[in-house]
Amino acid sequence: MTLTPTGKREDVRFVGFGDTVLFRQAAGSPVDVDLPLTGAPRTVTMQVVPARCDPHALAEDKVGRLFPVKIEADDLPADAAYFLPLDKGQKTAFFDFFRSHCAIS
Repeated sequence: MTLTPTGKREDVRFVGFGDTVLFRQAAGSPVDVDLPLTGAPRTVTMQVVPARCDPHALAEDKVGRLFPVKIEADDLPADAAYFLPLDKGQKTAFFDFFRSHCAIS
Protein backbone atom coordinates (compact mmCIF):
# COMPACT_ATOMS: atom_id res chain seq x y z
CA MET A 1 0.00 0.00 0.00
CA THR A 2 1.32 3.45 -0.82
CA LEU A 3 0.78 6.14 1.81
CA THR A 4 0.65 9.54 0.13
CA PRO A 5 0.65 12.58 2.41
CA THR A 6 -1.73 15.37 1.40
CA GLY A 7 0.37 18.12 2.96
CA LYS A 8 -2.68 19.42 4.86
CA ARG A 9 -1.53 18.09 8.24
CA GLU A 10 1.84 17.33 9.77
CA ASP A 11 0.58 15.28 12.75
CA VAL A 12 -0.91 12.21 10.99
CA ARG A 13 0.97 8.93 11.46
CA PHE A 14 0.46 5.41 10.16
CA VAL A 15 0.77 3.02 13.12
CA GLY A 16 0.04 -0.34 11.52
CA PHE A 17 -2.37 -2.83 10.06
CA GLY A 18 -4.88 -4.76 12.15
CA ASP A 19 -6.08 -8.34 12.16
CA THR A 20 -9.42 -9.68 10.94
CA VAL A 21 -11.45 -12.74 11.90
CA LEU A 22 -9.87 -14.66 8.99
CA PHE A 23 -6.34 -13.23 8.87
CA ARG A 24 -3.69 -12.13 11.32
CA GLN A 25 -0.65 -10.04 10.61
CA ALA A 26 2.45 -12.15 9.93
CA ALA A 27 6.00 -11.44 11.04
CA GLY A 28 7.35 -8.50 9.10
CA SER A 29 3.99 -6.81 8.61
CA PRO A 30 3.87 -3.29 10.07
CA VAL A 31 1.75 -3.66 13.20
CA ASP A 32 3.19 -1.37 15.86
CA VAL A 33 5.04 1.35 13.96
CA ASP A 34 5.13 5.13 14.03
CA LEU A 35 5.44 6.34 10.45
CA PRO A 36 4.78 10.08 10.01
CA LEU A 37 2.74 10.84 6.90
CA THR A 38 4.77 13.79 5.71
CA GLY A 39 7.03 14.31 2.74
CA ALA A 40 7.22 11.82 -0.10
CA PRO A 41 4.85 8.85 -0.50
CA ARG A 42 5.93 5.67 1.31
CA THR A 43 5.09 2.08 0.55
CA VAL A 44 4.23 -0.41 3.30
CA THR A 45 3.63 -4.11 2.75
CA MET A 46 1.01 -6.04 4.67
CA GLN A 47 1.82 -9.72 5.23
CA VAL A 48 -0.90 -12.01 6.56
CA VAL A 49 -1.59 -15.63 7.37
CA PRO A 50 -4.92 -17.24 8.20
CA ALA A 51 -5.93 -16.60 11.80
CA ARG A 52 -7.25 -20.15 11.96
CA CYS A 53 -7.92 -22.82 9.36
CA ASP A 54 -11.61 -23.30 9.91
CA PRO A 55 -13.82 -23.94 6.87
CA HIS A 56 -16.86 -22.69 8.81
CA ALA A 57 -15.17 -19.34 9.42
CA LEU A 58 -14.57 -18.97 5.70
CA ALA A 59 -18.09 -20.04 4.75
CA GLU A 60 -19.72 -17.61 7.20
CA ASP A 61 -17.29 -14.73 6.73
CA LYS A 62 -18.63 -11.24 6.07
CA VAL A 63 -15.72 -9.09 7.34
CA GLY A 64 -12.60 -11.26 7.10
CA ARG A 65 -11.09 -9.08 4.40
CA LEU A 66 -11.75 -5.76 6.12
CA PHE A 67 -8.19 -4.99 7.21
CA PRO A 68 -7.93 -2.03 9.60
CA VAL A 69 -5.37 0.61 8.68
CA LYS A 70 -4.52 2.30 11.98
CA ILE A 71 -3.62 5.97 12.10
CA GLU A 72 -2.91 8.53 14.81
CA ALA A 73 -3.16 12.30 14.92
CA ASP A 74 -3.45 14.87 17.70
CA ASP A 75 -7.25 15.18 17.55
CA LEU A 76 -8.22 11.59 16.64
CA PRO A 77 -9.53 8.92 19.02
CA ALA A 78 -6.95 6.35 20.14
CA ASP A 79 -8.51 3.61 17.98
CA ALA A 80 -8.85 5.60 14.74
CA ALA A 81 -8.71 3.41 11.64
CA TYR A 82 -10.20 2.88 8.23
CA PHE A 83 -10.45 -0.29 6.20
CA LEU A 84 -8.03 -1.08 3.40
CA PRO A 85 -9.99 -0.72 0.16
CA LEU A 86 -9.76 -3.93 -1.86
CA ASP A 87 -11.14 -4.53 -5.32
CA LYS A 88 -13.00 -7.72 -6.25
CA GLY A 89 -9.86 -9.40 -7.60
CA GLN A 90 -7.92 -8.68 -4.42
CA LYS A 91 -10.76 -10.00 -2.25
CA THR A 92 -10.88 -13.18 -4.31
CA ALA A 93 -7.10 -13.56 -4.01
CA PHE A 94 -7.33 -13.41 -0.20
CA PHE A 95 -10.02 -16.14 -0.18
CA ASP A 96 -7.95 -18.25 -2.60
CA PHE A 97 -4.88 -17.82 -0.38
CA PHE A 98 -6.90 -18.85 2.69
CA ARG A 99 -8.20 -21.98 0.94
CA SER A 100 -4.76 -22.93 -0.40
CA HIS A 101 -2.90 -22.26 2.85
CA CYS A 102 -5.46 -24.19 4.90
CA ALA A 103 -5.98 -26.96 2.30
CA ILE A 104 -9.70 -26.23 2.09
CA SER A 105 -11.43 -26.99 -1.19
